[in-house]
Amino acid sequence: MTINVNGKVDRTLHGGEAVQPACAGLPAMQMSIEIKLDKETFLQLEQQASEPYNRFAYRDHEQFDMIRRFLFERGLCEFCPPFGRVLIDDGRVVAMMACLSTEDLVRCRLLVALALSQLDSFRQDKALQQRLWLARRILIKPQPGDFYLARIAIVNSMRRRGIGRYLLGQCESEARKCGCRRVILEVDPGNDSAVSLYRKACLQDGAVCSVTDPETGRSLKYLHMAKTLQT
Repeated sequence: MTINVNGKVDRTLHGGEAVQPACAGLPAMQMSIEIKLDKETFLQLEQQASEPYNRFAYRDHEQFDMIRRFLFERGLCEFCPPFGRVLIDDGRVVAMMACLSTEDLVRCRLLVALALSQLDSFRQDKALQQRLWLARRILIKPQPGDFYLARIAIVNSMRRRGIGRYLLGQCESEARKCGCRRVILEVDPGNDSAVSLYRKACLQDGAVCSVTDPETGRSLKYLHMAKTLQT
């Protein structure tokens, strides 16, 4: 099963043929929302993509993993299908990406907030609630007509092969099909390779926002980036 550019399931896209990353010499690969093919690799890549946020917000890996799986199993996260998808090479997951419109992002985050409010361990952890509130303050604020790149990650052995450029191109194609005018994201400004990838794709630097949790002393910083799409 593949997905079409508006994120809906489409069993006939490409007639079952593979899609080709924009890098000569790479074998054909396929995008799919069938993350159950290798759920654990998908979740490992998602963790890699959101590592700065997770390190700031959660007490430890156990807490992070418990809450993420609670939300993931209910299909509530912004990185869950159909917004989250994998890139498959010869039956193996080599990358993941999640992107969605402002409308879908707002809906996902409201559902997440509602689900967490019903989780006893979350309701009792005021410190976690405070850190999540602090982190939310510095996330980029999507506007109507925006398309948000929520996650992107590639397995280490497949980096520097043009896959990042290919995934960004897929994100832009979906944005246009949805009628969106901009692609937006936030990124750790210390992640030089990611920042370089986005700048080469013509995303423009915006604000740099940071926050520090007074209880733990942990800090989180994001560079906001955006690209206006040509009509």
